[in-house]
Amino acid sequence: MKKWLLHFAIVGAGPTGSELAASIRDLIALDFNKRYPELKDLVSISLYDVAPNILSMFDEKLSQYAMKTMKDEGIDIRTAHHVESIRWGHRATKDLISRTRRVQVVDGKGETVVLPDVFAIGDNATPELAPPPATAQATYQEAKWLASRLGKGDIDRSPPFSFKSLGVMAYIGDSRALMQFPDQKAAWGKWLPRDLTGRVAWMVWNSAYITMSMSWKNKLRVGIRWLLNRIFGKDVTK
Repeated sequence: MKKWLLHFAIVGAGPTGSELAASIRDLIALDFNKRYPELKDLVSISLYDVAPNILSMFDEKLSQYAMKTMKDEGIDIRTAHHVESIRWGHRATKDLISRTRRVQVVDGKGETVVLPDVFAIGDNATPELAPPPATAQATYQEAKWLASRLGKGDIDRSPPFSFKSLGVMAYIGDSRALMQFPDQKAAWGKWLPRDLTGRVAWMVWNSAYITMSMSWKNKLRVGIRWLLNRIFGKDVTK
């Protein structure tokens, strides 16, 4: 029973699912196993995806590197797998998102109604046309775009949101990450590497997320918390 309850099954091996699996693995390996050694052999993590590789938005070389690294960390990776059923939970309803990120719902008459003062951004608010990738980078850009439009009051007159890729990153556990830069057309672009892996990529990954914090207070707070976790481990209540 304990082994079944301590099996973490994650569906979707994109950046979100892969980083979640890697983070759970780190939490267990670096903190929980020290506090609860009797559970060490009972915990397992499985990562499922319908695609043949994880992190399929990366080049195949990086995807294979991530798969090997995570397998070496003890994560059970199941590619080319379909989810056939879910036992718990409520059936979700699908709302539509307009070009201005306004929420559209279907009323009792079966007609689509736009909610003028309700907006949605992020992974679970994907418009049907030209959806951005389900990454923090896209959500961050959407948030800045929406805040700017609302501040200027020109959301109905401005062009729709357009995502600009600055590259893709993913944490794969044990202080290692992947980073792939977009194709650079500028003259200085030839000096950038095409990709980074390992701890160098992890340092860039950390720096990017600190940079996206909205204030210097948050940047400092996040940086200090990461440093304390690195030195003393995460707070685990017994």
